Amino acid sequence: MKKIIFTLFVITNTIFASSYSNLKEIAYKSLSDNIVEIENKYYLRAGANHFGSLWTRDFAYSAEGLISAKRSDVVRDHLEKLFSKVRKDGLVPRVLDNMNSAARVFRMLTGILKHTVKDLDKNIKPEYKGEHKTIAMDSNVLVLRAALLYLEATGDQEWFNNHIEVMTKIYRFYDQNKNDQGYIVQDDYGDWQDSVKRDGVTFLTNFHYWWVSNKLSRYDAFNINNNDVSRFRDQLFQDFLHPEFGVFSTHENHKELISIDGNLFALLSPDFFESKEQQQTLYQNLKKHPIWKKRKIPGSATFPNYPNSEVSRNAQLALISTYHGKTMWSWLMGLSAKTAFVMEDEQEAHRILTFIEKLATRDNVIAEIYNYNNKIDIKDTQTYRSERPFAWGSAFIYDAASVITK
Repeated sequence: MKKIIFTLFVITNTIFASSYSNLKEIAYKSLSDNIVEIENKYYLRAGANHFGSLWTRDFAYSAEGLISAKRSDVVRDHLEKLFSKVRKDGLVPRVLDNMNSAARVFRMLTGILKHTVKDLDKNIKPEYKGEHKTIAMDSNVLVLRAALLYLEATGDQEWFNNHIEVMTKIYRFYDQNKNDQGYIVQDDYGDWQDSVKRDGVTFLTNFHYWWVSNKLSRYDAFNINNNDVSRFRDQLFQDFLHPEFGVFSTHENHKELISIDGNLFALLSPDFFESKEQQQTLYQNLKKHPIWKKRKIPGSATFPNYPNSEVSRNAQLALISTYHGKTMWSWLMGLSAKTAFVMEDEQEAHRILTFIEKLATRDNVIAEIYNYNNKIDIKDTQTYRSERPFAWGSAFIYDAASVITK
C-alpha cells in the first residue's frame, strides 16, 4: 500500500513538474522581449509599448525573474547604469530614457506623434520626478534589494564590494526622509501604487527598508545597528498588523485597506517572523481575507478600493480608477503562487499557477493588468491599453513557475 501511495505521489509531482512548460516559455519570451542591448550592455525596459522606458521600479522588482531566467547579467548591467546616475543627495533615478518618459507613454497610448517615439540608445538620461512632480521614494530601497538578490544568486562579492560606496550613499538617502518613529515618509504617488496618493507611511516601503537593513547590517560601511533593525521589525508588527484581520494594513492612515504586496513579501522573508507558526498564521489569515479569496485567484492590489479622493485625476480620466484596487496584476498573481508554494500549500500554488497558464496560453503573452471578471481578460479601456509584453509580470510568473517546478 505504501508503495502505491509513493508511486502516485511521484506521478502526480511529475505531472505538475512538467505541466508548466508552456507558461514558462511564454513568460520567458515576454521577459526576454523587454531586454534591450545598448553598447554591449543589457537593460530591462518595463514594456514593449508605452512603458518602453527603463523604469527603475519595474526593473528592480524583476530581479528574481531575471535571475531565474539566468540573466543575472541584465541585473548587473542595469544596476551599474543606475549607480552611475545617482543624484548628489543619493536619490536613484525613477526612470532612464532618451526622451521624456511621459511623452513616450502619451504618444504610444494615443497614437499622437507616435512616429516620433525613439528607440532606446546610448543617450538615455535620468529622470528623478514623475508626472506629479514627486519622487519615487521606493526606488532606492528596491535597487538595494536587487543588488542583494544579485549577490546571493551569483556570489559575486567583489562586484558588491566595488559598489559599496555608492550603495551606502543610496541607503543613507533615507536618513533625511524619516519621521520621529524612524519610518520612511513618502510624498503623493511615491511608490508602485502611484495611481493613488499614499502620502505618508506605507507598510510596503518600510518593510523593504527593514529587509535591506537586515541584510546590509553585516557590512560595517552601512553602520546599521542590529538592535535597531529588530526594534523596527517589532514596530511594523505593532503599527500595521490589523487587529481584526491579522494581516498587514497598507497605510498608516488607511488601516481598513489591505494590500497584498507587502503581505506576500513578508511571508517570503522568514527572518521577519519570530517563529514559523507566526508566519503560517499570517498566511492563513491572508487566505481568508477578500484580497485573496474574492477573485478566482489572488492578484488584486488592494481591498477595498481606495476612496475616489485618493485616486489621481489621470487614472480617473483613463478609466482605471481601480488600477491599484481590485484590478488584477500579473506580477501579484505570480508572487501569490510562489508564496503559497513556499508556505507549503502546494495545492493552492498549483491551482493559481494552472489558472495563470490558461491565461498565458489564451493570450500568448503576459500582460500588465487584467479585469476582475470571471474570465480575467486583459484589461483595456477606451483610453488605456494594458501593457504587453509586461516585464515585471513576466519576471514574477517565470520565477514562480521555476521555483514550483524545481
